[in-house]
Formats: sequence, C-alpha cells, structure tokens
Amino acid sequence: MNGRTLLFSLVWFGLISTNASATPTESNRDSQSKGVENLTPFLWQNRILLIRAGADAKTWQSLLQEHQAQIEERHIYWFIVDQSPVSSNFTGVLGSDFAAHLQQHYAFAEDRVLLIGKDGGIKERSEVLDFNFIYAKIDAMPMRQQEMRINRP
Repeated sequence: MNGRTLLFSLVWFGLISTNASATPTESNRDSQSKGVENLTPFLWQNRILLIRAGADAKTWQSLLQEHQAQIEERHIYWFIVDQSPVSSNFTGVLGSDFAAHLQQHYAFAEDRVLLIGKDGGIKERSEVLDFNFIYAKIDAMPMRQQEMRINRP
C-alpha cells in the first residue's frame, strides 16, 4: 500500500482529520472542547472493547469493573455504546458523535462485543463477553507478548 492509499484509507475511516484550514493549536483546542469523536486518539496506545449491552448495561458495567486489574494490565478501554451517555472506563470527555461514529464505522448489530487491537483492526467479534477467551486472544498478540517481556520482574 503506497502512502497516498494509506492516507486515503485513514481519512475515509475517520482515523485522521481533514481539517486543513485550522492551525494545529485551533484543531487541538476544538478537539479538547468537543471531546473524543472516534478511536484515533487510542491508536497504538490502547486496545478497545466495544459492547452493545441492551437493557443489561448495569450488569455489564459491574462485570467489567470486576475485571478492572486485568483490563488495565492489557491497556483496554471499554465502551458500552448503545446507551446515552456512553459508559466507559475512559476518564476523558467523549464527543457527542462518538457512539454514532462507532456504530456506523464498526456496524456491529449482530455482534455484542468487538475487540479492537492497538493497530485499530478488529481482532474478534462475538455475541458474548468471555474474559478468559479475550485475555488469551490479547496475550497471544505480538504487541502484548512484547509488553509482557518488558514488564517481567
């Protein structure tokens, strides 16, 4: 893939902004005041769990909070996107179009859970949230293997 195709793909999927008229300072100020509108700020930093919880949002939140240590260890942000406001372990501000962007871009109507890697690619689609499976899947990823080697006592 050449640089032009890569740039087009990133713009097409909303992974980078095309607001060329704004200065970097204006652009940063705008994004801070609006909040995070898509997953771009998390690329190469965090893994993402997108969850459609339906009426069970509180149950899912409790379950995710029970796994907080393992989730943090694996650099995971989770987002329950089918409720307003979006529930998450991300402590920053989410933009008003964040959930709509995720639902449009990832179109996970049948799947209740999507695992997205640090590279932005979908690594797993599932109707259930099986933590052991998710952890095993993540722990087998090359980037995670490197993290575990670095963090060994």
